[in-house]
Amino acid sequence: MLERRKIKDNEIVLDAGCGTGRVTKIIANKVRKGKVYAVDADGNMITNAKKNLKDYSNTVFIKSDLSDLELPEKVDLIFSNAVVHWILDHKKLFTKFWELLKQDGELLIQCGGKGNLGSTHVILEEIRKSKRFKKYFEYWKNPWNFATPKDIIKILNSVGFKDVQAFLTKSTANFENCQEYILFMKTVVMKPYLQYLPDNNSNQGETKNSFVGTFLEKLKEQSIKKKTNADLLKIDYVRLNITGRKMT
Repeated sequence: MLERRKIKDNEIVLDAGCGTGRVTKIIANKVRKGKVYAVDADGNMITNAKKNLKDYSNTVFIKSDLSDLELPEKVDLIFSNAVVHWILDHKKLFTKFWELLKQDGELLIQCGGKGNLGSTHVILEEIRKSKRFKKYFEYWKNPWNFATPKDIIKILNSVGFKDVQAFLTKSTANFENCQEYILFMKTVVMKPYLQYLPDNNSNQGETKNSFVGTFLEKLKEQSIKKKTNADLLKIDYVRLNITGRKMT
């Protein structure tokens, strides 16, 4: 993503959803005379990012919801990776991004798009709606907004962005072993589901472990039907790539 736009060394960049700061550090190295605002709604992520960039004086860390973010100055670029699909109200988000950008400021965003997670999402939804688990999801709210390019282009145009582009790309995340795969599933993809379930040490019947186990069973069943093990340690992604410029 960062190769798609040359970042000048004196620019001010917003890393929208900085996580642990891995990509923030790359940006900070590009803007030695500028500044990076590293923002995340998760306080633990901010704590880790501060540790990982403790030697960088050009980075400011802010714990905030992106849709309500306030900065002391306008920015030249808003960069965001794998975050925007977690925010349900895209119109509110991109309106806020418009407010935060300088004149001629740009968006450089990638997030999950329509069809993201593929068969993985299908299996999770099947389990959620099953007789065994559905009682825990009575108040389920879909945590993702996997938009189409058409959806995003319409929103950006309505907000006022120019030179708007939005397109999908497909990719696959492959994992070296089952432990890595399960860890990623539990901490990222399954996390919204597991939050609805009782803890594993509770006295209630179905637990988070049994939900994960059911998922793995269904994954194996799927691979047997297809006569391949290719689906066992991979996740199919559909990425939505978004760019636009603030011009009035």
